[in-house]
Amino acid sequence: MGLHIKKKLSESFLGELTEKILRKSDATIFVYKPIQPIATIIRHFVLIPENAEQEAGFPFWLLKVWNIARHTGAEILFYATEKTLEIIKDIHKSHPIDAKFNIFNDWDDFLILSRHIKNDDNLIVILSRENHPSHHKNMKNVSKYLNEYFQTNSFILVFPVQFKVTDSHKINLNYPSMLEPIEKLDELGKTIAGLFKRR
Repeated sequence: MGLHIKKKLSESFLGELTEKILRKSDATIFVYKPIQPIATIIRHFVLIPENAEQEAGFPFWLLKVWNIARHTGAEILFYATEKTLEIIKDIHKSHPIDAKFNIFNDWDDFLILSRHIKNDDNLIVILSRENHPSHHKNMKNVSKYLNEYFQTNSFILVFPVQFKVTDSHKINLNYPSMLEPIEKLDELGKTIAGLFKRR
């Protein structure tokens, strides 16, 4: 999904509209607002919530972020908990990209990123729905923060594929067909899929 460059995110965007889209789609959804061409972005700040690795869509969006780095040469700055970063670093060992890893534990400190982001940087925010492992109460304020503090930056909001609340919330490692689509893509996909099968 693309957002018009002059449009702001409404306060309800991360609520009713998104919930309707997610209920009707079983795919990972990327909401992109381009301030400048993605090929001209110098750095991508990837903000990842705690327990993101427990969500079914984790391998799928991570593969996309990795491909952004591989195809553009831009630096990727991951902000996540130590546990999540360990998984990402394991992938990085086999498939190195220009990346830095920063421990980030509290979404209440979301705005701390505004001190470091420059005009040629892009913000990638990984979100989640309520009642899922990686959801944080402060996610409802993301639209407000983007409107007020990151108006000169491109951003991508990522809504990973997630099971319904009545289903299992975590990746079912005994059900490998969940990982087959990325495993077939390339060596990176195989590495990511293999990592989750071993965990």
